[in-house]
Amino acid sequence: NLTATENIGLSVVRPIKIRTSSPIPSATVGSSYNYQLAAIYGVTPYSWSATGLPSWLKLSSAGALSGTPTQSGSVSFNVTVSDSGNPTQSASAQLSLTVQPAAQPAALAITTTSPLPNATAGGSYSDQLTASGGTTPYSWSATGLPSWLSLSTGGKLSGTVPQTGATYSFTVKVTDSESPAQSTSAILSLTSAASSSTYDWNAVTAVEDSNGMLTDALAVGQSGAIERYSSSSSSWTSISSGTSNDLFAVTSSGSDVWAVGDGGTILKSTDSGKTWSSQSVSSQISQICNPYPTCNYLQGIAFSDQNNGIIVGTNETILTTSDGGSTWNYVQGQQPYTQVQSGNYSLNGVVFDSNGDAYAVGTNSGTGTDATILYRPSGSTSWATQNSNVGSGYGLRTIGYAAPYVIAAGQGGTIDVLDTSSSNPTWTVQSDPIANSSSITLNSIGTGGYCLRDGYGFCLAIAGQGGNLLGLGTPVNIGSLSFLSLTSGTTNDLKGVAVLGVGSSYQYLAVGYNDTKIFVTAY
Repeated sequence: NLTATENIGLSVVRPIKIRTSSPIPSATVGSSYNYQLAAIYGVTPYSWSATGLPSWLKLSSAGALSGTPTQSGSVSFNVTVSDSGNPTQSASAQLSLTVQPAAQPAALAITTTSPLPNATAGGSYSDQLTASGGTTPYSWSATGLPSWLSLSTGGKLSGTVPQTGATYSFTVKVTDSESPAQSTSAILSLTSAASSSTYDWNAVTAVEDSNGMLTDALAVGQSGAIERYSSSSSSWTSISSGTSNDLFAVTSSGSDVWAVGDGGTILKSTDSGKTWSSQSVSSQISQICNPYPTCNYLQGIAFSDQNNGIIVGTNETILTTSDGGSTWNYVQGQQPYTQVQSGNYSLNGVVFDSNGDAYAVGTNSGTGTDATILYRPSGSTSWATQNSNVGSGYGLRTIGYAAPYVIAAGQGGTIDVLDTSSSNPTWTVQSDPIANSSSITLNSIGTGGYCLRDGYGFCLAIAGQGGNLLGLGTPVNIGSLSFLSLTSGTTNDLKGVAVLGVGSSYQYLAVGYNDTKIFVTAY
């Protein structure tokens, strides 16, 4: 028997199969799409082909789908994969995908906020406006721009600022590149101020913020300077007053604010000090004060409400209004008007108490010393003097009210207090905590808010020369006030002080010479 042996190799190849399942990942109109198909088994390399593809979609022989969709909807097509075996194997499958609509751009918005950064009078100005959303690039335009300011289509503001300070408002518009285009507008404001100048500030008052709370402030001073403090941004903004006369006093009631000063200047704002108009009665002043050239110095102002107010000044001048300052009436002054008190007196401050009674304080203009206090009961038009009990040589420069106390202060560190709740109210001189106070003049009293210091229930500060700032101390006895020195951090003369705050959070704002503005926590 014969036998033979032979080794035979046998290779078993499993049938090729498309591994990619349907549907495949979705695409988005306008966005590039790429996806790799996959197969298994058979003999690599594979070769791919397709039928029924949309015009935007291509399939490479290596199985890569690519393209950019032009419209949304559902897409179906057939793909075939062939291997490299002999004989060749192939497999087919129907695939589908969804084309999503293009994402809509976010709404176009101007992100630059108002007010814009301040400009410096006489200097160059530049600021880039910004926007978000829509489709870039953007194109900018504006209406109402001041003549010195221009806006490029790229959104850049530029120009050379005039020497005079002012506040400007204008409208800017931005348009995107979408089809159809989106556009939006915003009103922006810009203030120019001679920041290099150093002002002496004479007075300050709390004014309403955007929520109607007394957390903002307004300072007035030399050469008609007005600056407004915003508690929300913790910044000061120069405001055009429309006058170059010195301003000596300022007060507010609701959103109305009044300021008075040299040359018979009377200003009013109805928007918490943002814009001002003149209420000058200079012609009347000239008639009454001639031949007294300093009679037109108006030095104090107070309102019991938004209609009824009093202004006081040199030569015992008193003006009253009952219509919010639209008209002012003289009830006091030099001849032919009868003076309340003989002598050439200067009235420096005025205040109302909660009953509507009015008090005015001053000094003898001839000597600059000796206190005078005038009193007008509520509902009366007549004024009478009250005994200040202040020694000779110490005039009074300021007056304030914190129920039930009327407080006056002035030369020699004098603090004079009247308790209006007493059955027999009498002015009583209080001791002060100032070393060598005989040479110190106290210039301003600020009251308001709710401070818990030793149970008084109100905030009170007195500002004076040499950076002296006083707050409430422990009372010596019922019906009296006592005072302690607060750290002001300055030796500059302080001319005005106000109480700012809301709820249980208050602070004193004191202003004075050499652009002094300081904040001290009230407690």
